[in-house]
Amino acid sequence: MELRIVVFILIMLIVFIMLKKGMNVGIVMLMSSIGVAVITKITFSEYFSKSFEALISVNTITLLLIMYLILVIENIMRTSGMINNIVISVKNLFLDVRFSGIIMPIVIGMLPSPGGARFSCPIVDDVIGNSSSNVNKAYINYWFRHIWMDGFILYPGIIIASKILNISELDLFLRLIPFMLVAFLIGIIFSIRNVEKKVSVSKTTKKENLKSLLFSMLPIIILIFLYVILLNFSELALEISALIVSVGLLILKKYNISNTLKAL
Repeated sequence: MELRIVVFILIMLIVFIMLKKGMNVGIVMLMSSIGVAVITKITFSEYFSKSFEALISVNTITLLLIMYLILVIENIMRTSGMINNIVISVKNLFLDVRFSGIIMPIVIGMLPSPGGARFSCPIVDDVIGNSSSNVNKAYINYWFRHIWMDGFILYPGIIIASKILNISELDLFLRLIPFMLVAFLIGIIFSIRNVEKKVSVSKTTKKENLKSLLFSMLPIIILIFLYVILLNFSELALEISALIVSVGLLILKKYNISNTLKAL
């Protein structure tokens, strides 16, 4: 084994140790990149030159833009009560706690929210109640909220991967659907059997709940619809779609200047 491979493995081990110690991810990544530069014998001038090129590249700027816009959409949907409406609608549509408890984190997980865990945890706890153990409720919340991470087009990992592979987010998403389905089935096998069957009663009709769910999910539906259409005309299809949806939400929810600045 070449010395540089051994050194590279050592660098990766150090990275894991630093992350385990709770060090800032950005600092860890910077230090590991310097380590890789050293073992590949890149000069400091080359290192800074490549770093600057990466910083101002179109891929970096568009990547930051789309991630920012998606977080803006999530913020507006959360603070305006749209996500809460999604939760209520799902709860009333799937009256059996075994299914509503699972569907809830799946729906919430469609948006890559940095506060997703804190948001969906109490909801799953409230929906399932004493029908399952705390450990199983934690598993349901964590597992099903993250099945989208394997391929959904709004997740940063997929956006980054599509840029690196130079293919569209939609193409990558379609290829990764089987992995998301496998994750879903594994979750079902290990969770649903540990939830007691309980059926609640809804005061509203299925039609009303479905209408409320579709309306609250409209920003995500429109975002994906626009993206698929614009994909044939622009490489910035996802960025443009997210910008249109962001502006549309601000207008629809009648945000004043103060609330708009908070959302941004």
